[in-house]
Amino acid sequence: MMSDYKYRNQLLKKMGFQNYRYYLSSHLWKKEIRPRVLEKYKSKCILCKKKCTKPDVHHLQYNDAILSGESLDGMIVLCRRCHKKSEFNKPYSDKKEKRSLEQVNSYIADMIIKRGN
Repeated sequence: MMSDYKYRNQLLKKMGFQNYRYYLSSHLWKKEIRPRVLEKYKSKCILCKKKCTKPDVHHLQYNDAILSGESLDGMIVLCRRCHKKSEFNKPYSDKKEKRSLEQVNSYIADMIIKRGN
């Protein structure tokens, strides 16, 4: 079974992007998709509920509609701290390991339930 990140990279190549980093530095992401997601969530982290000065947009899933910006449903806003804690085991250690997308989303869901959001 292909990982979510490999699948994402295949979709991005079909869209003409070399990799995820190029996608995130593109006009499409920076000027079209990301601002719409930030506006939708009012730049507020869905986990800690703080208004972010430098918010991150997290992809909950990858498909053509989400990566192209046709749909915003698979993206949320997280502050940098919550995003880092979501994406990595031991985020502040030298031995941090990136979680799978399924693990990240499970962590986010657990935190929402714990905080009563």
